[in-house]
Amino acid sequence: SPMLKKITASMVILAMIFALAGCSSDEERPALAAAAIPDNAQEGTYNGFTASYDSEKWIFDSSVLNVFAIYDRETAEAGNQGTRCDYITVVDGGEYAEELTEDDMATIEAQLENEGAEIISDELMDFEGSTVIFYESRIELTDTMIDLYLDSGRITEEQIEEYGGRDELKANGSSSQMGMAAVVDGHFVMVTGTYYADPSEILPAILVLIQTGQFD
Repeated sequence: SPMLKKITASMVILAMIFALAGCSSDEERPALAAAAIPDNAQEGTYNGFTASYDSEKWIFDSSVLNVFAIYDRETAEAGNQGTRCDYITVVDGGEYAEELTEDDMATIEAQLENEGAEIISDELMDFEGSTVIFYESRIELTDTMIDLYLDSGRITEEQIEEYGGRDELKANGSSSQMGMAAVVDGHFVMVTGTYYADPSEILPAILVLIQTGQFD
């Protein structure tokens, strides 16, 4: 959907910003425990990045958004991949050798808010000896936002009609996000989970992607 593509485009912009620079600090951070790698893990590969996911719960499909993405298997197999289907994307920002900092977190906050997201929480955390940025946000699609997208040419009236009208678009365009910025195998990555109801599967899947992620 146009909304998904827009959110993903913003993650690409954000990741690019980080290919620049940073500086490290050694403060104590809350630690995030590693996730168990599922027995039936399968690998997905897109654009030089390979990572694992639980194949009972997720399906890999990079064709919709042109990024590394996994979708909730049950919803996608019912034919609803484009509507209220939980999904997780991985966006590569390029080579990055620094520790992530408070300044980096502020950059992420500003970019998310610029895209119409409300930040619910974010913090620097320690994960497997590195600093990661963990955040939660919410996007409510409003008439004002739809008007902005129309004015900027991001969507057309025809697309809105095709979707079933504004009310349908607003109902399905509002979602919650749980995301993590991390340095994985010497690259800055943004892993973003979007969900509509239950977030319980999102964080474990994000962690597995980060733990198993590798670049060619």
